[in-house]
Amino acid sequence: MTIQELLDEVLREIRPTEEEIGKALSIYEDIKEAVLKEINIPYPFKIELEGSVAKGTALSGELDLDIFLLIKYPEMGKEWIIKHVVNPLVKTLSSRYRTQLRYASHPYIRVLSSGVEADIVPAYWAATVEEIKTAVDRTPFHTRYIKKSLTESQKDEARLLKKFFKGVGIYGAEIRVQGFSGYLSELLIVKYGDFLNTLRNIGRWRLRQVLTVGDVDEDPKTLRLLFRDHPLIIPDPVDPRRNAAAAVSRRSLAIAIAASTFFLRSPTRKFFFPKPETLPLEALEETLRRSRRRLLLLLYGMRPGTPPDVSWGELRKVSRKVLNMLKEQGYEVIDWSVWSNDEDLAAAAIDIDEESVEREYEVRDGPRIIGQPVVSFISKYLNREDALGPWISQEGIPKVLLARRRSNPVEALKDLGKELSTPDLEVIQVTDSLEEFLSRVDVKDKGKILQWLTEAVVKTPSWLGAVKTSGSDR
Repeated sequence: MTIQELLDEVLREIRPTEEEIGKALSIYEDIKEAVLKEINIPYPFKIELEGSVAKGTALSGELDLDIFLLIKYPEMGKEWIIKHVVNPLVKTLSSRYRTQLRYASHPYIRVLSSGVEADIVPAYWAATVEEIKTAVDRTPFHTRYIKKSLTESQKDEARLLKKFFKGVGIYGAEIRVQGFSGYLSELLIVKYGDFLNTLRNIGRWRLRQVLTVGDVDEDPKTLRLLFRDHPLIIPDPVDPRRNAAAAVSRRSLAIAIAASTFFLRSPTRKFFFPKPETLPLEALEETLRRSRRRLLLLLYGMRPGTPPDVSWGELRKVSRKVLNMLKEQGYEVIDWSVWSNDEDLAAAAIDIDEESVEREYEVRDGPRIIGQPVVSFISKYLNREDALGPWISQEGIPKVLLARRRSNPVEALKDLGKELSTPDLEVIQVTDSLEEFLSRVDVKDKGKILQWLTEAVVKTPSWLGAVKTSGSDR
């Protein structure tokens, strides 16, 4: 099978049918009618469909609706929106649909109807980008820009790119993923023309890569100064003051470059339709034993109603605190990952070198600046009974070997107590036993947890593993 035949096959599976689109648009019209009947505000407003369905780039089976209630009231804030828009609509819509109030910084309503998710988002009705008040106000401008910039055939190319990013685990701008949004994926097709050319160019990207799309004409040096510390810089052609790739992490950028390169070398379906491995508990434990590693596991209970972006942000923040503490005590951290069901449960897995647990002494480096800081470091440890050294290494760096205060990383974590928790996440278990960890997990989550643990232990993602067997799997 040629690479084009493979893409044609994938496209036939991910392009929505007319029936799917018709069903989604029918639900949109029903919700629109219900909103128009209920909304009662003294300001001009209109309802628009935004997002991938409106732009013609939606994926089959994922036709979620972004319904924007655009209101011409510059002073509206969160409290006003909740009182005059969200609460009345939730009351009315909940009698007909399964309805949820959701928000991190901006309130909106999620409606579930016949398997379709519809988000009803109140926003300011801005005539120009200069008038926007919040990030959501920019969305209608994005929809219009993509609709005018992509040809019909390029909409299919955008679908391929979205499915590719989803397959390798970097699709979505939310904190959980920190990857490529749908809009950013579409901008890349606007920039490069088609899916394959986009992948060829991504394979040549570097850290702090700068791209401009459309009429944006800024010097890369200026853009790197404007968007400091952003791994990927693509000014939004709708609003060049914003980096359309701001959500993309270093990890997601690295995966995009690697996955694009490997797909062009060995194209397979598994880049689009991955089959994540799930190993039994005994196999995971044996893998850890053979590789001389230990998995530290923290299980968290989540405060009901916590927005996913908030819980994921706190989960990452607490996990980094744990990592720093372990490193300070001389444990060698190999890797770490986090998981959540976005409802009531979250977890962190920290992979450490078993030999660093058994080590009786830890090496502590002093300052690299030669001078009095070195003298201060040596003075600090010179008369410590638990120290071997200090000394100055061949590289001119002061060092000392310190006796380990603790030899059990689980107990070290438990000693942190409240520092492991946040207002929205309460730690309920710290263990290095996979069996003990799984015994505290609800049956409904065990399958997904075991899949996550398999990736944490085995390491190689399914799309990269597919490269090894690509010859017989196209």
